[in-house]
Amino acid sequence: MSILRGASFAVAVVLGGVALWVAAIGRVDVAVFHHTIASHDPWRPALGAAVAVAVFLAAKGTREHVRAWLAAIDLVDDRAIAAVLAVALGALGIAFATTAAGGSDSYGYVSQADGWMTGRLKIPEPWAASAPWKDALLTFTPLGYRPGAGADAASIVPSYSPGLPLLLAAAKSIGGQEAMFWVVPLSGAALVIATLGIGRRLGAPRAGLVAAWLVATSPIVLFMIVSPMTDIPVAAAWNVALYFVLGESSSSAAAAGVASAVAILIRPNLVFEAGPLGLWYLLRAWRTGAWRAWIGRACVYAACAGAGIAAVAAINAYLYGSPFVSGYGTLGGWFTLGNIARNARNYTHWLAYAHTPIVFVGLVPLVVPLKRFWPNVGDRAVFIAIGLFLLALVGQYFAFLVFEAWWYLRFLITGLPIVLIGLGAVVMSIASLRRPVLTLAVAAAVLVVGARDFKVAAAGEQVFGLWQDERRYVSVAKLARSMTDPSSVIYSMQHSGSLRYYGGRMTLNYSVLPPDQLDRSVAWLADHGAHPYLLVEDWEVDAVRKRFAGEQTLAILDARPLFIYEGHALVMMYDLASSPADAAPATVNVVETFADRQRSVRPAAFPAFTLK
Repeated sequence: MSILRGASFAVAVVLGGVALWVAAIGRVDVAVFHHTIASHDPWRPALGAAVAVAVFLAAKGTREHVRAWLAAIDLVDDRAIAAVLAVALGALGIAFATTAAGGSDSYGYVSQADGWMTGRLKIPEPWAASAPWKDALLTFTPLGYRPGAGADAASIVPSYSPGLPLLLAAAKSIGGQEAMFWVVPLSGAALVIATLGIGRRLGAPRAGLVAAWLVATSPIVLFMIVSPMTDIPVAAAWNVALYFVLGESSSSAAAAGVASAVAILIRPNLVFEAGPLGLWYLLRAWRTGAWRAWIGRACVYAACAGAGIAAVAAINAYLYGSPFVSGYGTLGGWFTLGNIARNARNYTHWLAYAHTPIVFVGLVPLVVPLKRFWPNVGDRAVFIAIGLFLLALVGQYFAFLVFEAWWYLRFLITGLPIVLIGLGAVVMSIASLRRPVLTLAVAAAVLVVGARDFKVAAAGEQVFGLWQDERRYVSVAKLARSMTDPSSVIYSMQHSGSLRYYGGRMTLNYSVLPPDQLDRSVAWLADHGAHPYLLVEDWEVDAVRKRFAGEQTLAILDARPLFIYEGHALVMMYDLASSPADAAPATVNVVETFADRQRSVRPAAFPAFTLK
């Protein structure tokens, strides 16, 4: 029997290691006696490991041995494990952060952060008023910005909410350019800690630990933690608020209100999440009869959270002319009941993809909060507030615009910890059956699911290579700067912000230029001393041809570009002031090697653009 125990234990260790490796990395290839053994599926070695464990336990004496293992596991402090997970997630986010202000979102947030630091939130563009085409100021507005209103109608202003840019500005003032790109990873670490904390406040620390593991390995969390966007910070802020709402003191109510205010500043459309949290104080007053104490805490929470609402209203009034108008305009048209069915299908599919269908089991303890799931919750009326919190989130985004990319699951990250805590509650209810082998099997399944989720992010979605994709914004802007002079105007869309930020060149967003005004705009700019260029990615070329069909300037697309950048995208720049016959005699070809991360690239001087 000792030989059987030793052999089965060795097989279990090897196959278990293979399963975890394949789940995390994607494949394993081992050469044995000139033969290659390959595995691409973690489930088969995991099943083999489970069988080997069963053989080992049967040979040793199942119940006693597993109880010894479980007793050892019980000695581990869940807070220590969650701290390790938080540090690991934060470190991954920092190590693989994109560190680039490119596209719409990241440029919009990062450049607005600089605006808060310099006081340049309203950027004057007075020359636009003399341009002879419709909505000229809009054409000189890069992604992430919009024309100003009222007295500032000759300026452009940020279109994104101020919360994240303010956090980025605070980080930059402390640690420089690089520190801005630490904000989201550190928010991810806070999200993991808050997940455990909510579980502990619900009397289910191990359920919180299960959820913390699954949050830390979540494909959508890992996907978003490397980019300077609002999804992780707003999720962290709301879950920190929920943690403090479940506290008992006035100071906890104040902390919950402050966290809610931060969340509202980051993403104002989620202001309705504050309602269910505030409702919990009223429920506590009703359930305990301690009206004075709990109403007082409700007022503290409302005052602190209300500060965030007031700040958003004041900023809206300053930038957009009304406290009720955001950078996106009014809410009309953004939400419709007709989107609910399609979005429900999309988000359900994306959740199953990211976390396997087992994630939906986590809804059961939230909808049916039985004592078996929550044995230590003093008042299960708390799940009324938690349920409404989830409904406010899901209901809003189900009615929101329809998207087709899986990573729009990012909108629901705020509710993910709660659902995963529910899943953890189911896991712990199974463990409470006192069936040692079953308990160990469930624990192993949780580990395997987390490893599988990590694999989806690392291997399936190439999360840790996203920085390479974003690198083009910095490299292309620098290249454009080296080949143009400050009087240039670069027609672009995808790079309309990054060319300003890293290249210091004025841009014209061709996607909003009237289709019949390309030739006229090029001639007008040239007549006023501005040299026009066109910079596009390969996928934009057809859109440009289609939009400006019939315009003579398009002939330049058949000539040699000034340069071609080859990285994770193909980017070309053309001289619009030249005819095809006078185009560049040779094209500069730049192939990105990704040998240098180019972290913490500082912005170029703000475009010093004037017209004659």
